Amino acid sequence: MATLMVNIAQIKIARPPDMLCALGLGSCVGVVLYDEDLKIAGMLHVLLPTPDGTGIGGQDTMTKFADPGILKLQEAVLQAGARKSRLKAKMAGGAAVLTASASGSVGIGQRNGEECLRMLAKMQIPIMGKDLGGTCGRSLYFDPGNNILRVKKLIGGESQL
Repeated sequence: MATLMVNIAQIKIARPPDMLCALGLGSCVGVVLYDEDLKIAGMLHVLLPTPDGTGIGGQDTMTKFADPGILKLQEAVLQAGARKSRLKAKMAGGAAVLTASASGSVGIGQRNGEECLRMLAKMQIPIMGKDLGGTCGRSLYFDPGNNILRVKKLIGGESQL
């Protein structure tokens, strides 16, 4: 059994007995797509909601964004053998850990969560569990054997989705 660490802008694919893990998510969001019948799962560690047109990144770093990163996650899970019609999603993160730049503006964590939700809805992938927002960071552990996403909060304990 291996625990595959998913760092910022990375996508990793796992099958049992391996697990997927993203540590220390603050405003970032961890998105999991899985095919529960074939026990194939992939996780994406989203840094920002969308490319902002400033030239940051490039084709090789597009996975740091919810859009188009979630599309690349779907592609990777399908290439691993999952079936599009059976894909489901779970996600967590998007905490308000960074100060908003202007009074009343929406923080990056909230924007990350909203963009991930928007992309999954656009792709017609059902969201089976989510833990978004709040003010504390989280670490995520996904087991493709039972499709449970364990969410460990820095403050507030652990939950399962």
